[in-house]
Amino acid sequence: MKQFSSRFFANLAALLFVLGGPVLLFIILIIASLATGSKSQRLLTIERGSILVLDMSLNCGGFT
Repeated sequence: MKQFSSRFFANLAALLFVLGGPVLLFIILIIASLATGSKSQRLLTIERGSILVLDMSLNCGGFT
């Protein structure tokens, strides 16, 4: 009986970890998207003929 209960609770813990982790991550992502979405209602407009410029000259973490 002791072996059964220990395996039962181990399987229950594994099941909660496997199913509860993604559900918790999904809830956190929903809350974060709602929080960031309510801060700015301004839309970004890109004019016709605009050019994207990437500045690659920054020193990031000591890489040269």
